Amino acid sequence: MNIGIDTISLLQPMAGLGRYTFNIIRCLLSLDERHNLYLFGGNNFFKEVFFYTNGDIESEIWRRVFVPPFPFKKITRVLLPLWAKKVELSRADIDVFLGTSFKGIFDKSFKTVVTVHDMVHEYYPETIPSNMLRYLRNGLSRCLERSHLVIAVSDNTKKDIVKFLGVPNEKVWVIYNGIDEIFRPVKEENKLKEIRWKYNLPDKFLLYIGAIQPRKNIVGIIKAFKLLFQDRDFDHKLVIGGGTGWKKKDIYTIIKELELKERVVFTPYIPDKDLPYIYNLADVFVFPSFYEGFGFPVLEAMACGVPVVTSDISCLPEIAGDAAVLVNPNLSVDIAEGIRMVISDEEFKKALVERGLKRSREFTWKRCVRETLRALKYVVNEL
Repeated sequence: MNIGIDTISLLQPMAGLGRYTFNIIRCLLSLDERHNLYLFGGNNFFKEVFFYTNGDIESEIWRRVFVPPFPFKKITRVLLPLWAKKVELSRADIDVFLGTSFKGIFDKSFKTVVTVHDMVHEYYPETIPSNMLRYLRNGLSRCLERSHLVIAVSDNTKKDIVKFLGVPNEKVWVIYNGIDEIFRPVKEENKLKEIRWKYNLPDKFLLYIGAIQPRKNIVGIIKAFKLLFQDRDFDHKLVIGGGTGWKKKDIYTIIKELELKERVVFTPYIPDKDLPYIYNLADVFVFPSFYEGFGFPVLEAMACGVPVVTSDISCLPEIAGDAAVLVNPNLSVDIAEGIRMVISDEEFKKALVERGLKRSREFTWKRCVRETLRALKYVVNEL
């Protein structure tokens, strides 16, 4: 097949959408089954990618994805779809277009599949940039109506798509994301010491990784952390990793009010190459989010051999299975009790780690891409 792929998300610093897009391309290139890929949003708009069996696939992807300098990124994101639709689509001769980040390109000459990663805008619209929110509220429904198939990254996200947008249930396929192979248990003591020093990490700590915004429930974590000090032998600190976001000042205020300033450590932005080591250094990973489309950090922590405490709502029970302690994110006392269960019972902690390692191995990018390719073939051959 000739497959067009939206790479607009790669114009931004690597985040969830960019990671998804990058790994879809990387794994498609590594399959024995060969297809021609056209990167939409890259250099020359649609750029054919040939298969390099002995070359550096990752370098090849980035070589073919042109990242414009600031301040032209926003202009590029607006103009690329228009240019591609009018000029380049006729040259690419694609069979199917995969919209990796909520948007699609439509033409009678090919089919379109669009991936929806979450429905955050329905629950927490204040966390979405205004230009993107306008599209999600006014354009997403029309986009999915025109699409031949919709991919949801979790069953919970599928239910939200059907609920809020009225998309027929059978039109939405659930295909779980994968997690990167860099997330694994680490035994390199020298490297672990280096990372501990680099980020000023304490000897014993609870860890949260992610943005700081209301739906992530950082306040709930901090209040639960305060409750744990009722235990005389509790001597952990709390590390909030990569903590950036529009409510960070509010978090500082709560920490001050609860007299936790000396107990809470904020790290700067953490590049992917350092993340596995930080997970490995943590005693417990705490992620009681109110809403997630998929929940990458939960599986990343599990893959690194860290016990996880996470929410019993949204997609998180679906992703975590029986490999995490599930808590009510609305109750700080419940979050605290979940953490206490892990740190006070070594046998329970060990069993949780083993289940987490096993669970995380079920979510691979190769499996994700095989199922995505099956979806693309279905719309080309059956619809």
